[in-house]
Amino acid sequence: MMRTSIIDTGFGIHKDYHSEVFEAFDRLGREAMTIEGTGIGLAISRQLIELMGGRIGFTSVVNKGSTFWIDVPLADLENS
Repeated sequence: MMRTSIIDTGFGIHKDYHSEVFEAFDRLGREAMTIEGTGIGLAISRQLIELMGGRIGFTSVVNKGSTFWIDVPLADLENS
């Protein structure tokens, strides 16, 4: 597996919302903010990564930011 991490220093995600992060169209209570988006990106990302045999996850601290990571399988060149 190969892991890629994306780190931000934004608002962070409160632990009460962690179970909803990958739900489609859920903006985690930020609907009234000026930050644009529909809440679909992470749901699509998870589906695509899992279809490739990978995993996606995150850690987050409120007012510090979040780290999202993806693990994807490496190619098996011997059996290609």
